[in-house]
Amino acid sequence: MDQSILIWGIVVILGVPGLALILIESKGFFERRRSLFAPVVNKLWRYVFPSVAILLVMTQLLKLSTTKIPVKVVETGFWIAAIFTLLSLVNAILTPKEPLPGTFQFQVSNIFFQAARLAVIVLLSAQVLGNTWQIDVGGIFQTLGVGSVVIALALQSTISNLVSGLLLLFAKPFKEGDWIEVNGSKGQVIDINWRAVTITNYFGYREILPNGTIANAKITRHDPMAWDYIEMGFSYDDPPHLVIPALEKIIQETDSISDPYVGVKSYDDSSITYEVWFMGAIGFKIWLGKMELLKRIYYMAQREGFTIPYPINMNYKIDIPEGLPAKIPQKPEDDNPAISTYLRSLPYFAFFEPAILETLAQKVAIKHYAKGELIIKVGEPDEGLYIVQEGLVKLFVLDIRGEEKEIAQISAGSFFGETALLPGELSPLSAVAMQEVQVLVIDHNSAQNLIDRSPSFAREMNKFIEDRKRSVFFAQGIDQISQRQTIDNGDFKMPSLLGKVIKKDI
Repeated sequence: MDQSILIWGIVVILGVPGLALILIESKGFFERRRSLFAPVVNKLWRYVFPSVAILLVMTQLLKLSTTKIPVKVVETGFWIAAIFTLLSLVNAILTPKEPLPGTFQFQVSNIFFQAARLAVIVLLSAQVLGNTWQIDVGGIFQTLGVGSVVIALALQSTISNLVSGLLLLFAKPFKEGDWIEVNGSKGQVIDINWRAVTITNYFGYREILPNGTIANAKITRHDPMAWDYIEMGFSYDDPPHLVIPALEKIIQETDSISDPYVGVKSYDDSSITYEVWFMGAIGFKIWLGKMELLKRIYYMAQREGFTIPYPINMNYKIDIPEGLPAKIPQKPEDDNPAISTYLRSLPYFAFFEPAILETLAQKVAIKHYAKGELIIKVGEPDEGLYIVQEGLVKLFVLDIRGEEKEIAQISAGSFFGETALLPGELSPLSAVAMQEVQVLVIDHNSAQNLIDRSPSFAREMNKFIEDRKRSVFFAQGIDQISQRQTIDNGDFKMPSLLGKVIKKDI
């Protein structure tokens, strides 16, 4: 027996099962970790490994000549399997998109990515044709070279785009994800290929810009964060030292925009004009933020009592004998009767005489909030006791993991901001408007006056505060309440002011 056959027989008998075991374990290892190399190992196991084993048996054990058709067929199958495996390897190492976190991928342009795949196919195909089937590959390329001159003349524009695309990739004036402006077309780059660059504008419309056009054009690349501004006019009765902080606060609380800068631009005929600058992610997000800001400014003006003036041509009827007024008169509105009637309809104000509620109505502030606006914030003192007149408000806290937990959704007739009844207490929760909201705000002094006047009202408020605090602690995932807030029987300690009022009643 030929000694080489014996050696190769041992290799096949021992090596093939051993290599198969290694590939199976490697395949399971990568699949369990969802690795990008799992498809590579899978193709090695399914296609490359069997074809190599068959080739070894045919050429080394059976001693078949490599010129035999069966051997050539198997060898061709091996190279085809190798092409698919190497393509999977290219996909695992290179990507035209953002690399996945925790991987070893390298981000390249789409042209280079496709060129790498094409190189694998061309080189291995040339190997099959030249070495396996003895085809003159050099002659084929020579023929193609002559023909390419004719093709290049016929496809000058296409070749120009291809060359321009390659030059753009080497120069790298922009990349996918950048915002650019070319010949008046502005948008975000979503694809760069051998022929053209595709951009999408704010509203999702796509434009395809040929590489040849871009190569001869002025390219403006915008930063991902951009400044924008609006102009707003407020009455001369509204001092800038009040208007500017209110506008800055609105910007800080509006999603998609930040870094507010507000300044007086000019003193016009009917108003003081302010420039309101802000920063946001260029594109649709900053546009949405701008629209939301304009909406919230209206509600802020309603809450703060600011006036957005009407056009200058208005006729005012003023009684001259009584003297000119200090301010231009606005449209008079007396909401006190409606507020008093609304307060009398609420069950927890049934303890008070109508005259008391009429007096209270004169001190109540009406405030409006847009959907998504923060009304109160955890850790800050409540401005007063809020009574929902219209709309829906969500109360929420952050649990011990920092996740938002909803406590309740309250609608018309309900109230929140109860820590306004407790001097020195900060709000344990936040409140946000779920839709357009109108609230009545009873200030601290007026709320304390109600407590002093009615021990029964004080009891109801104290019970409500206890229940609300329990809901807050439950939502936060706190099992035990600190001793400062409890007494021996496990109930919440009654706030000192409420306790004094109830003791007087007893």
